[in-house]
Amino acid sequence: MKSSCLLLRASLSGLLFLSVSVYCTGLASSASSPSDTSAAAKAPEAPQPGSAAGATIAIPGPLRSFLRMAGISQKVSLEEVLPLLARNVAVEGYQGRKDRTGRPTEFLILLKRYVEQARQLVTLAGPEGTIRVASCDQAGPLLDVLGYRLREGCGKGAALETADPERAFLTIDSGFPLAELEQTLQGGKPFACPFAVSPVPLLFSSADWTQGGDMLDAMLGDPMLARLYWAISRMDSETSAALRQFAGNTKSASFRVRSRLLQQSHLYPKWAHGRAWRAGCGICVERTCRRESGFAQGIRGASAG
Repeated sequence: MKSSCLLLRASLSGLLFLSVSVYCTGLASSASSPSDTSAAAKAPEAPQPGSAAGATIAIPGPLRSFLRMAGISQKVSLEEVLPLLARNVAVEGYQGRKDRTGRPTEFLILLKRYVEQARQLVTLAGPEGTIRVASCDQAGPLLDVLGYRLREGCGKGAALETADPERAFLTIDSGFPLAELEQTLQGGKPFACPFAVSPVPLLFSSADWTQGGDMLDAMLGDPMLARLYWAISRMDSETSAALRQFAGNTKSASFRVRSRLLQQSHLYPKWAHGRAWRAGCGICVERTCRRESGFAQGIRGASAG
């Protein structure tokens, strides 16, 4: 009797083990079936939003100097320049409130001053895009922009001294080749420094962001616009395109104004922080906004302005 029970118990254990093995094998094969594998292989990654028809903005002067003043790595790609600039302005540009009522930080003040100085140097560079000083007598306009002056006139003993501390600081901090200029003033070879504008890609088009002004100035002067640009740059192209299309349907003056209305509504946090919000929700956002009477009134006011 004992032997029969043991034999039955062993048979049941074997059947149970075999059933579990077959079940696990079936799960593994279904998980790695060719149809699923091919579908996974064919699923493309979500692309990042890009420029509309090659839209760019002009950064005054060498990009290397601008990146240095903006606190951006020299190793970034051109497509990353404006998103990272927007991020730095939104996060590091203001003390207190992160909007226009906040107080600009020293970082942002210096960056704005550099942009203004760089534009003056681009003007001196002319259509050729190169600042040239053949002799000491021609250095006056350039020295005025750089914030320096000659201490004792031209000649072998010529030396530069600070005339405008703010401009001089920007000249040194941005990496302008001041030592080479000083050698020219002492009678050395003519000074030549490439200083043309540097185009960088822009998401969408300038008209989507500003009302006819300069996009760089707008981003440096509006932390909310900078935050919006940074947020949209982190979205996939499908989501950003849906948001742009919805904003375009409001018929207000610019994407910046339309987006300000979105920021003031409870919908803003749902899409402004990355890729969790998907393009399929764009219909929900649009329908919800149409039901918001205050939102609709704000759109009519912006359109009228």
